[in-house]
Amino acid sequence: MENLSKKVAVAALLFAAICLWGMFSLWNRVNDLETQVSRMNGDLSGRLDTIYSRINRLGSDITGQLNQQASLLSSSEVTAVYENGGFLVTVRFTPKVIEAGERVLVQVDDQQVEAQTQDGSVYTATLSIPTQQSISPIISFVSSAGSRQEALSPYSLEELLVLDYESWWGEASQLYLTLGSRFESITAGAWAQMEPPVLAIVENNADETLVGRVTMTEGSIPQDYESKVMVNGGRTFYADLTSFREQGLSATVYLEISAPNGCTYREQIATFYDNTSNQSSSASSGGGSLYPIWE
Repeated sequence: MENLSKKVAVAALLFAAICLWGMFSLWNRVNDLETQVSRMNGDLSGRLDTIYSRINRLGSDITGQLNQQASLLSSSEVTAVYENGGFLVTVRFTPKVIEAGERVLVQVDDQQVEAQTQDGSVYTATLSIPTQQSISPIISFVSSAGSRQEALSPYSLEELLVLDYESWWGEASQLYLTLGSRFESITAGAWAQMEPPVLAIVENNADETLVGRVTMTEGSIPQDYESKVMVNGGRTFYADLTSFREQGLSATVYLEISAPNGCTYREQIATFYDNTSNQSSSASSGGGSLYPIWE
């Protein structure tokens, strides 16, 4: 009887070992299958992405070809310069066909002029428009039989109004600022003559409240400092911030210009920290680009 019990126990152990081995093998097989499925899903996803990309690219190509075929123009170009507080916009284009008796007109906003040609192929129109962010010129071919029109893609004018700036601290809490344009066309235009107030606005860092504002005075750059933005009509301004720095503040200085062309510039240009109790202080400045903020 005892031998029988031992045999049963051994058989049970063998059976359990066989079951465990089978479960382990099955678990490994399941993991292998999961890995294969995951890899297949990844391959399928990659192939689908490639197919979608090709379809999108093909769609874009077809759309571009259809637009080109439907266009009334073989080519077109828009350029602009800043002049006398506005923009002088030139639209140059080559029509595919000019019908007999057609006049060629170019319209920007509510202004419309007749385009001129020297060779009967390339037409040019120039318009003077007020300052704005962008324009969408419309070219019309007008005759007694009717008219044909094509709207050109929007053309951004904002980049022409970007100003580069550089600020630095001089002696006796004098904050200096140099403003310059990126474009010679603006240098020769209204920017060099523009007289908007250039404000230095001081805000308390502790609660972001206004401490005060000072109108910066235009002057000359100190002889011992070489500004990087004095090219292209750069102008230098300065403000005495002694009265603010004597208050023992941690503050940020913002530049603000309300230009007569309808846009505003506002940017952080400096910071300062003054602790009157332990006579410690620090100040920072910097440079960058000022982008117009439209009202």
